[in-house]
Amino acid sequence: APRDFSKVKFDAILVFSDSRDYATDLQIMIDLLLSEDGVLGTKAKDPLKNRIPVYFSQGDVLCPTEYPIPRMSQGTFRIALEAIYKSITGHELERVVYGKPELATYKYADEVMSSWMETIHNEERLPKNIYMIGDNPQSDIVGGNMYGWNTCLVRTGVFQGEGNDKENPANFGVFKNVLEAVQAALRKELGEDFKLNWSDSMNPVTGNQSVSAVE
Repeated sequence: APRDFSKVKFDAILVFSDSRDYATDLQIMIDLLLSEDGVLGTKAKDPLKNRIPVYFSQGDVLCPTEYPIPRMSQGTFRIALEAIYKSITGHELERVVYGKPELATYKYADEVMSSWMETIHNEERLPKNIYMIGDNPQSDIVGGNMYGWNTCLVRTGVFQGEGNDKENPANFGVFKNVLEAVQAALRKELGEDFKLNWSDSMNPVTGNQSVSAVE
């Protein structure tokens, strides 16, 4: 028998992936946001007072796929929800967005890198220079720039333009792919004589043994 959701209380809305059915997903979320204490089929007297929280795992508007033109991602779904909510209530939708370029993501990265530095070098501190490599100027590059990192824009996904992005330019440069960006960063930090040889055997997922990429 179908489950009776009128007897289920929802405490929060968590969006982890792109919507496959905008109309259905938006309708259910709006119903919950306007409900009494997160119970479907009810209508709150004051939807702003006891509205359940909404969390998005990332904010990208576009993402690369096999199709030659980038496709809409979770960010466009969030924009649609915000517009509908404001049209109905007259108020902005309060929500939490994680992922790039949100500040919480970079603070978490700081914690991870500090932990690695302590494990590898017995020093709990951040590396002197940090490089951000990404294909999306609106999330990867703008976030890294705002946080003071060296940013590398690659032509492997959303960005396919010539030169640098005009609105959110990468401060370290534009590269064909991730490997070229990594090589450029290593040369900057370790000198022009540094050599990096890569083979699939170095991949911890597909490789049969662990080998070093550094000569």
